[in-house]
Amino acid sequence: MQTQHSSETTKGKPGRRKWMRRVLLGIVILLVLLVTAELIARYVFGFGDPPVYVRDAAMEYLAEPSRSYRRFGQRISFNQWSMRSDEFSKTKKSDDELRVLVLGDSIINGGAHVDQSELVTHLLQMRLAKQTGRPVVVGNISAPSWGVPNMLAYIQRFGTFDADLAIVVLNAFDVWDVPADTSQLPEGGLRPTFAIEELAVRAIQRLSKDEQAFMMRTFTSNDLQTVAEAMQDLRNVFKSEGIPVVFVLHSMEAETLGIPLNDTLTLRRTLHALDVPMRSTREAYNVAISESDQPLYIDGLHLSVRGHHVLANLLVDIATEFVDVSSESEEPVSP
Repeated sequence: MQTQHSSETTKGKPGRRKWMRRVLLGIVILLVLLVTAELIARYVFGFGDPPVYVRDAAMEYLAEPSRSYRRFGQRISFNQWSMRSDEFSKTKKSDDELRVLVLGDSIINGGAHVDQSELVTHLLQMRLAKQTGRPVVVGNISAPSWGVPNMLAYIQRFGTFDADLAIVVLNAFDVWDVPADTSQLPEGGLRPTFAIEELAVRAIQRLSKDEQAFMMRTFTSNDLQTVAEAMQDLRNVFKSEGIPVVFVLHSMEAETLGIPLNDTLTLRRTLHALDVPMRSTREAYNVAISESDQPLYIDGLHLSVRGHHVLANLLVDIATEFVDVSSESEEPVSP
């Protein structure tokens, strides 16, 4: 009996070893697949380094200050004031310095598909500096899905930075856009350890109800009133410091095709009632569309890199219309 038992034990050992080799091989294959997926997600598709946003009681959220990222091959940088702009001091370094604040949402923020060097506010800064011969600072005060109340809260917190001009870029969605307690943080809010972790989280969010929370919300006349009051308060803050402010209406692709949007009409009426300077991008966009087949939009709302260049040209014209861009140190030329 003992001999028979030993024989069965001996026969069982090769079977167990074979099973263990299969398990180890499976683990190795799984690790190789995970590492390969991580490398592809990080270096081919650009996941793993999203801009980090932090919650704020007044602004809902804003970008984590003094951070830079490489996202989908594009450089994204935020200064100490959580602006997507180069670093600059809170007050002017010289009387000759020209300062412009541009406030908005994801349209101005640019997102991950626009490199810092191609961003509308960076282009505005470079073109104004070239045109005027003066030192120019342009602050990009924006975050995805921000509305006018968020912009107002930012200015109330950080001030107006010695600005010579403020430009507020709005679109049809802004007429009802008020802060919501259930708002998700852009890009998920946290920096993931792994790129495939971010990929999985984004996939889950797209399947969740919260991803479509904004579109599913029921808007009321109270929301419109809140936005109108925020517009008035924002105008009054700048006006109290002698800073001209211009509201620029960003046209969606449908509007360039001649399709009117009721929310844009409501936004126009609201701004008209407040008696504030208002400009539209529609004509500039239509001219650009007629001149080239290169797309101006990436999704019907957000601008392509070419779109940022077109909008920057328009903002240069607006800046020269509302502020004296000539050098303050420039001596008058004798007749």
